[in-house]
Amino acid sequence: MIIDFHCHVGKLSEEEKLSFEELKKSMDRFNIDKSVVFVFSNDHETMVKESIEILDKSKTEDWIIPFLRIDPNFVKKEELNKLLDMDFKGLKLHPFMQKFVADDEKYFWIYEMCEKRNLPVLIHSSVKDKNYSEPMKIINIAKKFSRLNVVMAHFFGGDYNIIEESVKYPNLYVDTSVNSGSLRRYIVVKKYGFKNLILASDIPYDSQGVSIMKITEAGLNKDDEDKILSGNALKILNI
Repeated sequence: MIIDFHCHVGKLSEEEKLSFEELKKSMDRFNIDKSVVFVFSNDHETMVKESIEILDKSKTEDWIIPFLRIDPNFVKKEELNKLLDMDFKGLKLHPFMQKFVADDEKYFWIYEMCEKRNLPVLIHSSVKDKNYSEPMKIINIAKKFSRLNVVMAHFFGGDYNIIEESVKYPNLYVDTSVNSGSLRRYIVVKKYGFKNLILASDIPYDSQGVSIMKITEAGLNKDDEDKILSGNALKILNI
């Protein structure tokens, strides 16, 4: 089984866009069974509206694993409670695009809501985003909320100095999208013993096929490979 944990649907620009049909075509081409799907960055109301459209689509298309997107600067507690009760399978946050500091205490209530519901939170991360979502901030969240499954996007945010620290937190997962290649994935698993990698492409920003190949060509044993391709995702998703 193969699950892609990081897929955008909708339109951000003429270049940055992907339809449900295009995503499914890519999945069929590369034998992907399910994809975690969410909208592109936008204003809060638009992201919520389009997230609900993805949720509705998932009711007839079982290959879609719907994640909710919000702007933490605008969402209210009552609203988020209602949204999370609508059967979304997780929450996607982008601190840089929504301009909020990922590990600021003022947003802890959001993580608490997801923790209580056993819903994973996928968080954009980049070593370049020092004010919002640098990798250590994502680790801080996993450290603070030990029962919350936190998924750091973009392969440690490109900061490989934090790998040893990441191993300390069993609730911290790292998606494999965009950054680095197959050798780095092998090193992370075999040298550092980090077993919580999750396959992710960030389509349309990268190819699902290339993302899979970076795992299957990394020289990992079958057990480690299977965990990355679907096992770890299944472990934290309520599906």
